Amino acid sequence: MTQLNQKIIFGIKRSKRAVVCIIPSFLLEYPIVKKIIGFSFVGIFVTIVGMTLTFILLKIIGISPYLTYFISYFTTILLSYYLNSRLVFKSGKSARNLVLYYVVYGISMLIGLATLYIYRLLLNWDDLLLNYMVIPITMAWNFLVSSKILKPQNCE
Repeated sequence: MTQLNQKIIFGIKRSKRAVVCIIPSFLLEYPIVKKIIGFSFVGIFVTIVGMTLTFILLKIIGISPYLTYFISYFTTILLSYYLNSRLVFKSGKSARNLVLYYVVYGISMLIGLATLYIYRLLLNWDDLLLNYMVIPITMAWNFLVSSKILKPQNCE
């Protein structure tokens, strides 16, 4: 193993320890806490991917803000579903969960598009910033609704 690979692996282990150190150890005994942590890490990763894709589509390629939002959102929903179903909930392939996931996130996309429209009407700011400002609104919706209807499959 190269020295660079060792440093990267050490950095990953170290960051996991930092997160674990922030959370009291007795809470880590509960599976739901572990799932929330995993869901949060997936969310952070997918958000970074989405923000990067938004920047590329909007600022480098020059696609309209609405089409940029749609493409970025559709792509990140696929990534989010895949990572959450495989790594967090370990629910495997489920047509029902996929449909519910798309319903929740589809409604969220409509909320995001409406929010972006309102922002563009009220604020004369850069389109990239306005797209990024939609993220907290849709994240709140996604968390609240997903936590109520999306359940991991029981492996019995």
